[in-house]
Amino acid sequence: MKIEAAIIRPKFERQRSACAILNFFADTPKSELAFWRRFEELSPQDAIFLRAFYGTTSRWQLFERICPFWTVRISRTNASAENPG
Repeated sequence: MKIEAAIIRPKFERQRSACAILNFFADTPKSELAFWRRFEELSPQDAIFLRAFYGTTSRWQLFERICPFWTVRISRTNASAENPG
C-alpha cells in the first residue's frame, strides 16, 4: 500500500510531495481548459495523494484547489460540472 504510506508521512514530507506533484502543471498554459487537460494526465496515485492532502472528495474539488496555485481562473459556469471540457 504505497499510496497509504505516503498519506501518513509527517506533514513536512507530505507538503514537499504535494509541491512536487503540483510542479507537474508548471509549463501548462494558464487557461482552465489547458489545466483540465493536464489534470486529466495526472497519475491516479498522485490524484489520490492530493485529494487526501487537501481533503477533497471529488476530482472537480481537487481541480479547484490546484488552479489558484497557478493563477488560473475557473469559470462559474463550470463550477457545478464535473469537468470543463
